[in-house]
Amino acid sequence: MTSAPSASGHGMNVWFGVGSFVFALLRLNALLTLTMLPMLILVMGAADPLGSYPFLFLCLWASSPGIAAMFTAYRDCPGLSFSRHDSHEFLRAQHEGVMAWPYWIAADGSGVVKPFFRAYRKLAVRALISSAVTLGFSLACIFYLSFVRVHEWGQYVSIPLAVGAGLGILVWQVALVAVGEFPKARMSALLRNSFVLSVKTIYLTVINLAVLALTFFAVLYQPILALMLASGLLLYVVWANSRWALMPLMQALNDEAPPVPCHGSDDV
Repeated sequence: MTSAPSASGHGMNVWFGVGSFVFALLRLNALLTLTMLPMLILVMGAADPLGSYPFLFLCLWASSPGIAAMFTAYRDCPGLSFSRHDSHEFLRAQHEGVMAWPYWIAADGSGVVKPFFRAYRKLAVRALISSAVTLGFSLACIFYLSFVRVHEWGQYVSIPLAVGAGLGILVWQVALVAVGEFPKARMSALLRNSFVLSVKTIYLTVINLAVLALTFFAVLYQPILALMLASGLLLYVVWANSRWALMPLMQALNDEAPPVPCHGSDDV
């Protein structure tokens, strides 16, 4: 007699969770779209966006704080069922001041606008700096690749340049997650660890590269629909893989005693 109401209540909770998840994700997608407005204007206004790749990289660099803020939502936003506070709180309790406090707080309730832009404001400068290094490296590799490929000897350096361009994108995505996780880490240490862990977990970061390529071409051909509907789910895959790549660093911080603040040395 009691099992039927219990099952019905469980079903209602599941549907309520799904509805909350979809509603939160759609609102976050709208905020991400707002922060990626330069990219949206470029892909909708340019006759050949791919031919304007320097401007694409510039718009992607300008959009980096919004993407970093989106990554913090996956971890902290209570409306997303894959948010995980316990493991993060455990790490932060061991190393207060090294790992980031949650950007979503209880006072925010179910709201997403205020905490999203709180994360945006806190992470903007560091996200722009890390993206300038990583995306600048990729842009330089692509520029030289377009220059050398017209020469006969270009075949000997084309592959290393292409690998370098891809590697810059790989490090960029991991560094944006690290910016949110380690807000006080020295930038040199953050980029170095992002590079090392990107290479060590190349099987994950290459998947991320494929997902980013899919996201990019979706935005290129259906910009508004892609950003408003699909970007949140696709970027979640990137965030999950990048955070997993950073997990050895988080575990090292958790196991290390006594705590060593990132901002006091060149190592995270």
